[in-house]
Amino acid sequence: MVFNSEKIKSDQKNLIQIIVKDSLANDTEIYIKAFQLPIINKGLLNQELESKVALKELFEPTRALLKQKIEQILLPTVSE
Repeated sequence: MVFNSEKIKSDQKNLIQIIVKDSLANDTEIYIKAFQLPIINKGLLNQELESKVALKELFEPTRALLKQKIEQILLPTVSE
């Protein structure tokens, strides 16, 4: 598994799967899943920020979404 952050301007899908054949291991197939994670809260880029807002409060929705996405990706893997 590979995790990378979303880009501000991104056309990449949330999941890309790559299959690699390892010729040194009798053509064993290696499956790589690359996931994009919501690191950037694009909504924050379009609004004026109040100077009295705590950073923790400002980024809490982004943190919660990131945690939710990671759980959605990893929890099915645990049961396999």
